[in-house]
Amino acid sequence: MGQYHDTKLTQQIADGDQRAFKQIYERYAPAMFNNAFRFTKHHERAKDLTQDIFFRIWTNREKLREVEHFEAYLYVVARNCIFNDLKKQLPLNGSGEFLESFLLYEDTTPLEQAETRDLEKRLMETIAGLPAQMQTVFRLSRFEGLTHAQIAAKLGISENTSKSYVVRALIAIRRQLSGQGEQLLVLLLALWKLR
Repeated sequence: MGQYHDTKLTQQIADGDQRAFKQIYERYAPAMFNNAFRFTKHHERAKDLTQDIFFRIWTNREKLREVEHFEAYLYVVARNCIFNDLKKQLPLNGSGEFLESFLLYEDTTPLEQAETRDLEKRLMETIAGLPAQMQTVFRLSRFEGLTHAQIAAKLGISENTSKSYVVRALIAIRRQLSGQGEQLLVLLLALWKLR
């Protein structure tokens, strides 16, 4: 399924189509669980966070009418859910407060939200401009939640090659989006996860 298919499904979800929601859930839930587990290291919390992510998608489904890149939007929602959960587990201090102020998408102003949407669009365009194999590895890692071992087996490459592609992709993205300051930090945190 490509971006066009996702857009069609998200518009159907915005109209309240539960079957379309189920398709999106089945496609992205494993990746969301993997991402949550990498941060929390806790199976049940990761399951709960996955449910929370998709609960938010469903309860705010009318917002999907304005979403151009569902993957980027989904990762914003996931990022908020995961960091809200982590905040409950860890006391905030210095850097934590700094991250909190930029990681909570729903607490930003309409202008900041518009700027973030624009940056997310540029991010997806940058990813689309990566060399084919690098882009494939990056998407499998960051958007589908596969481990380097799984990517290596799937594509017939070594784990080190998979890691190298992801690191090089992140460097290319950072270079392409340089000058974006804290907003770039937010997006890279969402994508970097744990190598």
